[in-house]
Amino acid sequence: MSSSPTAQPLQGSISAEAISSSKAHHQRTHILLKTLGAGDNGDIHASILRSDVDQTTAKHDRRTAAFYKELRAKVVAVKFVKPSTAEGDLENEITFLTQCLTTRSVRVVHCINSVLNDNVQWLTTPYCSGGDLQSFINDHGASLNTSFIWHAGLELCEALSFLLYGVTKETQTHKSNRPKIFHGDIFTGNILLRPSTNGFKTFPDLVVADFGRATQLVIRDAISLTAKTHHRLYHALEQVQDLATVGQILTGMQNMMLAAPDALPPDEFLKEWIAELQDFEGDEAGLRSVVAQVARGLPFIRKFMLAARREREATYQPLGLAGMTAVNAVNITDADLALALT
Repeated sequence: MSSSPTAQPLQGSISAEAISSSKAHHQRTHILLKTLGAGDNGDIHASILRSDVDQTTAKHDRRTAAFYKELRAKVVAVKFVKPSTAEGDLENEITFLTQCLTTRSVRVVHCINSVLNDNVQWLTTPYCSGGDLQSFINDHGASLNTSFIWHAGLELCEALSFLLYGVTKETQTHKSNRPKIFHGDIFTGNILLRPSTNGFKTFPDLVVADFGRATQLVIRDAISLTAKTHHRLYHALEQVQDLATVGQILTGMQNMMLAAPDALPPDEFLKEWIAELQDFEGDEAGLRSVVAQVARGLPFIRKFMLAARREREATYQPLGLAGMTAVNAVNITDADLALALT
């Protein structure tokens, strides 16, 4: 099951029986390894394709470290919606990842496989072994430093430049006719970490996840927007604050760093940039909240990213040992994987 079927919309919340059916359906082709986390609207598990287990087992004569390393690389994350509390978030996420995000960015999760019908709904995405940024901050706040905050801002703005403007690291081209995708729920719990693939020293990659509240909007000349479309614009008012939310995340990280007993004075240059990010918070005075904000967003993002790359390098300090260990820890153990072989 290497590709995703076209998502079909569901009506209403999903029942406990449907959750059971979803897990049973998923386990026809996958093996659930362990629970990774639970949120308000869904549970996430580590999973692996049965065919990947069979192929890897056939390739190796013995269950050596190399065998488990290869098997571990095939682990994915699967999300099942919770019963009763569901408000269509997983349905919306599957629809977005399969129909709206037709190109990929390394800063945004992508759909590996999904099923969405009346009785079954589940979604698999790449497994990010470093957990989420909120857990990292809670457990290893002492590891934070100014360079890492610049790094977080840079990678989150790379994600937003892709979502809002279609820009990727490979093309750097603004796709002006592409619908603007507003995440609408960016916070530290929806930002995943994985060991670095970007080559920048010890810092992990940041990946924006959970598109359950995402929306998209085609923004043309404000003059063409009629009263009929205003309700959609104001509905997007909260979502367009994605950039401001990044500023709030960086502020929270900086405040935690400054609360340490041996903290250095705040980086004033970083504070200035964070303040400019937070200036993207929408207001209800008019179309500036959506149209003008989005229009000025890309030039700002590009300037911020240039500054962030420079300052990340200039202020670089490695993460604390505990933080580095946590990000690079093997959270799917050989014992976990052995369950797939029984």
